[in-house]
Amino acid sequence: MDILRWIYGVIAILVGVVALFLFRKAAALKEKRNRFIVLLVGLAVINLTASNLLSISEYLHQKLHISVHIEEIMLGRHAIAVEMAHDIDSRPLVKSLIGYGPGSANALATLVSDGTLKEPHNDWLKILYDYGILGSIIITVFIALVFSSSTTGAVIALTNAIMMTADNVVIYLYYQFPIVLMLAYSVMRESRASETANAPEAKLIKATQG
Repeated sequence: MDILRWIYGVIAILVGVVALFLFRKAAALKEKRNRFIVLLVGLAVINLTASNLLSISEYLHQKLHISVHIEEIMLGRHAIAVEMAHDIDSRPLVKSLIGYGPGSANALATLVSDGTLKEPHNDWLKILYDYGILGSIIITVFIALVFSSSTTGAVIALTNAIMMTADNVVIYLYYQFPIVLMLAYSVMRESRASETANAPEAKLIKATQG
């Protein structure tokens, strides 16, 4: 059993429940602009945390005095993250901004793990490695822009952003397919609800003009 996926799955569910309550109850978040800003901040925090997960995990492993070797807990992710972090910290400015290019993180993961793992199992770190700081920022803003189209979409974005910290959500179709369906349904549902709510007002205006 992959304990990290299980842990992040539980965290994602808890965050999703809290986010669902927040986005549906807070009146200010009914407006898309406010929803976009809050979602963007949340995604940025998750992005930064995931990109620095190596330092965070090593710090917690040391402070909690865990007897099990960190690589046994990380199931191969630690060695890959060490190499990726080293490359990121030592690469020139241009590469820091635009990255090494698509597929670079996968190639490194395959090399470090001797083919055992072909993905870093950390999508945020992978994005930073492949596309650099600019690419990471653009992708984060794009996700916030698309998923802030509805309250349900914002919740989906946050839960999946957490899962991206320990899995390959970006490339797995069994993640993407239901995400797209849920996003499309939530946008359609909220659009119909908005039309229904505005219908009496529209009739009143039409009657007044008539």
